[in-house]
Amino acid sequence: MTNRKLYGWTTLMLLAIVASVSFASAASLSISNVNFPTSVNHDGGSFQVSFDITNNGAADPAVAFTLQMSQGTATLTMPTVPIGDGTTTPVTISVSGTVRYPAYQQGNLAGSIIADDQGGGSPKTIPFIVSVVNKPSIKISKITDLTQSRNGSIEIENNGNIDWSDVQLTSSGDFSVLFYDAGGNSITSLSLDAGDKETVTVSGVGLDNLGFGGGSTTITVTADDGTTKATFGLDVSGSFCKFGEVGGDLDIRNIKIYNDGQGKKDSWDLLDSLRIEVEIENTGNDKIKDIFVEMGLFDSDGKNVVSDLEFDNSDEEQADLGSLNDGDRDTITFTFQVPADFEDGTYDLTIKAYSDDVGEDEQCVDTSTDFSENDKYDSIDVNRQSDSGKYIAFDNVQFTPTEGTCGDSITMTLDAYNIGDEDQDQVRINLKNTELGINSFVEIRNGMDQGDKESVMFNFVIPADATDKFYNLELSADYDYRSGTYRLSSDTDTIAQYRIIGCGTTPGGSTGERIAIISADLVSDTVVAGGKVVVKATITNLKTQRTAFAVDALGYQSWATLDDISPRVVNLDAGQSAEVTFTFTIDEGIQGEESFNIEVKDGLGGSETREIALNVESASGSGTGVFNFGDNAFLWVIGAVNVILVVLIIVVAVRVARR
Repeated sequence: MTNRKLYGWTTLMLLAIVASVSFASAASLSISNVNFPTSVNHDGGSFQVSFDITNNGAADPAVAFTLQMSQGTATLTMPTVPIGDGTTTPVTISVSGTVRYPAYQQGNLAGSIIADDQGGGSPKTIPFIVSVVNKPSIKISKITDLTQSRNGSIEIENNGNIDWSDVQLTSSGDFSVLFYDAGGNSITSLSLDAGDKETVTVSGVGLDNLGFGGGSTTITVTADDGTTKATFGLDVSGSFCKFGEVGGDLDIRNIKIYNDGQGKKDSWDLLDSLRIEVEIENTGNDKIKDIFVEMGLFDSDGKNVVSDLEFDNSDEEQADLGSLNDGDRDTITFTFQVPADFEDGTYDLTIKAYSDDVGEDEQCVDTSTDFSENDKYDSIDVNRQSDSGKYIAFDNVQFTPTEGTCGDSITMTLDAYNIGDEDQDQVRINLKNTELGINSFVEIRNGMDQGDKESVMFNFVIPADATDKFYNLELSADYDYRSGTYRLSSDTDTIAQYRIIGCGTTPGGSTGERIAIISADLVSDTVVAGGKVVVKATITNLKTQRTAFAVDALGYQSWATLDDISPRVVNLDAGQSAEVTFTFTIDEGIQGEESFNIEVKDGLGGSETREIALNVESASGSGTGVFNFGDNAFLWVIGAVNVILVVLIIVVAVRVARR
């Protein structure tokens, strides 16, 4: 064998060995059972891809996987895996990976996963195409609160994968809203590409009309297609201050509630009397003028019903505190009664203080740490009476005249209320006083439902033997009327006091000191038999303290009838005077001088009298009545002598003239 042949064979053998080795190391991969979704949501974030991969002969090759995208954006998470058992026996394994993609994409996610046997020279391509589902959407969220004194802000986001070029902004509710962009420009619409978001400032219109109950509005954003919408409820907390709490220089503190009735400070019964004390402090550095303090009572609908209470002061729920220097404080008091027809329920009691000088929009406070509910109010329960023995209550008891004396006819009026929690078909109101011989009743037959009021009137005459003092008149009620019988009655009587004076006193008084001055004038132009005559007396208090005087007329019965004395009782401070009018009807056939006595009693044993004389003309006479000088007959004699002297002088003068 020649060297050339030997070289050839050696070369062929080496090539065969190399070829053999190369064939043995080729992986010869194959792919089957490929799985991936046909579609995904734009914001799904990821999807799974799985398939089987077979090594058809290589010994333990390692296969790596990469992603090539032809449409859309995505990444692949799939680890490198070995395939084989150390021999050339074909091996199949299942592999899976995660394709991750960002939101807001449209169209398809398309590409290929490359399975690379890492140098084996036989990579495999696994194509996929997944459609992205279109999702038109929009979202609103709150950033800052809207208040009566401060704008709020919201964020509008296109959280779908459709671009919007004309998103409309509207509002509806208890108040309206104006919208502003980041530059402070007023807007009614905006443009948002998929995934974009924008901050919008919201400003309430008409918030000062919301009152203490607050209010809400609904903001709606509508996308270009007219059907894609989002809504957001915007609540504004109410404030007793018209423009919300502003200024910060006034402070409400030391709120104290006193219930002088049957209920408690936070649980009021009908007809309870209450006092609320409030301290206001100027915490600023300057004097604050014209400070007003106002009380509010809001029902469950946010309506202020404080004016339905019965206040003692003329300004009712508002008090003028005046001015406060910096660091000064002052206290005001609200006093009121819960009327019997007040609606039961739960209420919010609050207070505000503001300066009428600079305006409520500049200086107003309506919160206090003394309030139990969010520093804004106290919760108050107003209750109807559940005790069956207290269903009927009395109020507004009045007497005419307000004080009386023996023989007076007295009219008593009152309001009866059903403050119970049951309706009544029929009610009987009773009035009793054994000393005055009073035992009367009035029946209310037209029914008294819960909260109803009926006005009732009694009339009685003060007996001639009554004594001077306060009398307790007893009021009670019978109710729950069935089959002709009242089944329930008041547990306790309601006492109404009435004062009687001027009965059973001794002329001259117990001390002998004068108690009053009595003077009189004739009001009538004529004093004629059968006609009326009016005399006006002036009573002046000579005592050193305020005194009630009973006024009467005596000694007229033989010539006249007393029609009226008005008033019968006068209350006078020391040195004070009052007028009392006497009206008489003169009997027929009376002529000449008649008289009567004006009597004044103080109810403590003291009395004064003054005689008044009248000259009564006959019905056919043309003269006028002559008002007498009282019981001083000497003055009458002097008057008569003077008249005679005047006549004689006239006669003598006439005779001299004739000569």
